[in-house]
Amino acid sequence: VWGHHADLAGPERLALGDALLRLIERVAAHDTAGATAPVGESAATRQRRLAEAFILERLHDHRLDVAHIAAHLGVSTRYLHRLFADGAQVMQWVQEQRLQACWQALRTRRGRPVAEVAWAWGFTSAAHFSRSFKRRFGVPPSAV
Repeated sequence: VWGHHADLAGPERLALGDALLRLIERVAAHDTAGATAPVGESAATRQRRLAEAFILERLHDHRLDVAHIAAHLGVSTRYLHRLFADGAQVMQWVQEQRLQACWQALRTRRGRPVAEVAWAWGFTSAAHFSRSFKRRFGVPPSAV
């Protein structure tokens, strides 16, 4: 990069510099967060772990989607789908994590309405949440 930067026009040089800084910041952020790869862990496995950590931090956000997750990781949506190819697809995994969080929240809700718990964990439709919850746990959320 250094040897070829002089061949670029001013705006291109600035864009390249910005991209390199973002890359360095992202690598440094992952390293300081203790996300170093265990011995023998593949890059794909590490990226899967990073995707899962990012998702878990943002389960509350109803706008969380594949494009947002892929952009954060700096990968394509297609590659992100490949990271989750061995089991549940990306958004299925997100929904499972949300349902598990709702199960825990409902067990200790202390009078909070079911819909409020669903909204708090990123569900935007009470009916969809109720159907998904019952399909997953075999009981309606109101029974927890």
